[in-house]
Amino acid sequence: MIGRVRGVLVDKAAATTSGEVIVETGGVGYEIAVPQRVLVDLPAVGQEVTLEVHTHVREDAITLFGFTRPADRAAFRTLLGVGGVGPKIALAVLSAVDASELYSAVADSGSPARALRRRTSSAPSCAEPIQTNIGSTVLVRILSRARAYIC
Repeated sequence: MIGRVRGVLVDKAAATTSGEVIVETGGVGYEIAVPQRVLVDLPAVGQEVTLEVHTHVREDAITLFGFTRPADRAAFRTLLGVGGVGPKIALAVLSAVDASELYSAVADSGSPARALRRRTSSAPSCAEPIQTNIGSTVLVRILSRARAYIC
């Protein structure tokens, strides 16, 4: 598994809910999907960048998802553990809020779906699986583990 990539940022492009970057290291260019928030914070093309990576393996594809902070990668992995939430929805959520904002929203509201709708203006279809499949207490407990990474 690939857990971190450090190299030269060769390309970055925005899509609707996420972005894609290519980071070259050791002569290999890694295509990595990143939240919009990460795309905006990255240095200019040609500069060195380090991304915390989640490697998502499926039967037909291996996809890399990159984050600038370990806490955001932990939140992404937590969201993937929720039934009905795949990488695209998790990436869309983290395009709108980072791990600390997600933690705060859930802790303050007591309802993950309501918190995500209020903070991200996401459609109910994105937030509903979180509400249906995981209780707010459980999500707060899981995200609190990631809180150690949050500055």
